Amino acid sequence: MFCEDGDPDDPDDAAEECKYVLDADALAETFAKARERVSHEKSGGWRFDSLSRVVERCTREKDVEKKIAPGWRRVLIFCDNAGADVMGMTMLAKALAAVGGKGTKVALVANDTAALNDVTYEELDEYLRAVTRRGGEFYDGDPILGAQMNGNMVAAVNSGQDSTLLNLNNCGSELNDWVNMQFQQVPAGDDWLIVLDGMGRSLESNWDAYKYVKDGVNVLNLAMVKSEINARRLDAEVYDCVVRLRRGGDPE
Repeated sequence: MFCEDGDPDDPDDAAEECKYVLDADALAETFAKARERVSHEKSGGWRFDSLSRVVERCTREKDVEKKIAPGWRRVLIFCDNAGADVMGMTMLAKALAAVGGKGTKVALVANDTAALNDVTYEELDEYLRAVTRRGGEFYDGDPILGAQMNGNMVAAVNSGQDSTLLNLNNCGSELNDWVNMQFQQVPAGDDWLIVLDGMGRSLESNWDAYKYVKDGVNVLNLAMVKSEINARRLDAEVYDCVVRLRRGGDPE
């Protein structure tokens, strides 16, 4: 569509074409090495590693008398990149809604306007509609996520922002209204989880967000350290994975 057709019998065209032929075996080997590099088991744990605490929270036994339940009742997931990244955050939202069960609400939050390759609210909303669309020959969307969205358990929300970073003091009216409405049902505290995805939102602008949220509110930083600057600042290494869960009011 974007390139002129080449003539395979023309030596110049053939040489040019070879530049764009990917070696599938070499590519697979590269990805395998990358996966091994970030593997939780192979590395013996990450530099910032709260994975076991997250799993424990999501699998704990329900105790009505003690008001203990698996997961969190209210979740804000601040999405990062478009493409595969937002697909991963959608699966996380689906899982957290399922773990929390009836009455749980998860907001997938995205920028109002484009910033580099970050997903926008409009794109996120259309994506969620597309992957849950059912009926007809070509539509066989996710029935579980679709039911969660129809039941207002999972929704896309506009952050009102336009940066790869995240200023939690400058969120738009739609997000503020959503949070304030949820506060009427679930007060700020241990039943709330804020997920900050990606280097910009999680490492560069909100690394210490847990210090500024209300006591008990959980903050989950998810990212991979992909720059030397951030690695030095966090006393980590490039390609270290970050899964850090902190709570408002916790000691440093």
